[in-house]
Amino acid sequence: MQPPAGFAADLCRFDDQLRCRWGAHSHQWFIEIKCRERMPGYLEERPNPLGSSPRARDLWEGWQQGYLHVLSVPRDLLQWDLVGRYLAQYRVASHQDADRLCARLDELDAQWEASIDRQTDTLAEACGHDLYDQFAWDQKRRISTFVPAAKEEPHDGFIVRDRRLRVS
Repeated sequence: MQPPAGFAADLCRFDDQLRCRWGAHSHQWFIEIKCRERMPGYLEERPNPLGSSPRARDLWEGWQQGYLHVLSVPRDLLQWDLVGRYLAQYRVASHQDADRLCARLDELDAQWEASIDRQTDTLAEACGHDLYDQFAWDQKRRISTFVPAAKEEPHDGFIVRDRRLRVS
């Protein structure tokens, strides 16, 4: 039994290492990935050759042909809209992209936290100085350095107020 042509084309576009095979014993579709000879996980994923269930026999046949099981799909659900989402979700490249994105978000979070810490330190320092000045004022250890802004001068019977700021 062959998969639908549109599904096979979409699967090859998604990843050329994947194939879709009909499991004659379990009567469902198997999506499998081609394994290279020196792939270390290849032997660890080996199905039981003595398995007597229909699924075990189908998995053993795929492993003998050099393929590892990725996803089992019931006969009537072999549609790219359904299967493509699951393949993308469990794809290694997608996880690597997600790991890079998480690392970048962690960097941005660390920068934001550092800026917040600087602002908190600056605010704490300013509040500390203000609190010290207030305590010193309350204990009469400080004098006021207020300079009146307006300077008054009498001229011809009038009082002239100079309100310009002078920086000295």
